Amino acid sequence: MSSWASGTQLEFLGVDGKPLAKLAVGKKYFKREVENPEKANADGRFVALPGEAGTVVIVSDPLTQASAKSAEWIDHSSFQVEKVKAMDVRLSNGEQWRLSRSGDNAEWKLEPQKPGEKLDTGRANAATYSLSLLELADVAPDDAKDTGLDKPATINAATLDGLTYDIKVGKLEGDNYYVRFNSSGTPPGESAGPDAERVKKLRERLPREKQLAQYVLLIPKSKLDDTLKPRTELLEKKPEKK
Repeated sequence: MSSWASGTQLEFLGVDGKPLAKLAVGKKYFKREVENPEKANADGRFVALPGEAGTVVIVSDPLTQASAKSAEWIDHSSFQVEKVKAMDVRLSNGEQWRLSRSGDNAEWKLEPQKPGEKLDTGRANAATYSLSLLELADVAPDDAKDTGLDKPATINAATLDGLTYDIKVGKLEGDNYYVRFNSSGTPPGESAGPDAERVKKLRERLPREKQLAQYVLLIPKSKLDDTLKPRTELLEKKPEKK
């Protein structure tokens, strides 16, 4: 899918990779006046065949997914880091901290932790659990520059499932971070226990995660805010002295 003249060119390929047909998709068609054509639901679409100059037809299908903007038609499910056992975070300013636990229901431990400081369990849970809720805003173009991934913040997470994730977080692009990651390890085998359905979905998700690891991703800032916190923001606040 690419821009063609003032519209968007769609090219259809066969199973052998050879081109079958092309068409150019133009502006939306409306039977009535609308205030915001960009966001309004259309009644159809202007379409032309590249080989038939000057001939334009209107089709009744608005072809809402016919866009060169990948964010409008990609699968937004991202890689997900479930059941974190240990997580090392290094912020872009060089600050580092680590959260770890011995098991699923064990208490989190923060390193470093100074005498008199107390970890806020809710914030520790949010910092780690947020990685299981990641969403994909878009995939960055191959020629994306100034991504900040040369000097990133890093998140290295090991899970109770035996997987490890190395995540690099670059600069913000609008409301999204540039992100690259890789994962390794072998997930648990099939089981009939209470965790069986979750493990099944995890195993089904891994092939897609291997594909995503080949690209620079755009992940919403809001999905990483709880993880990319300074160490002091993971602590319980001390009561104010009266």
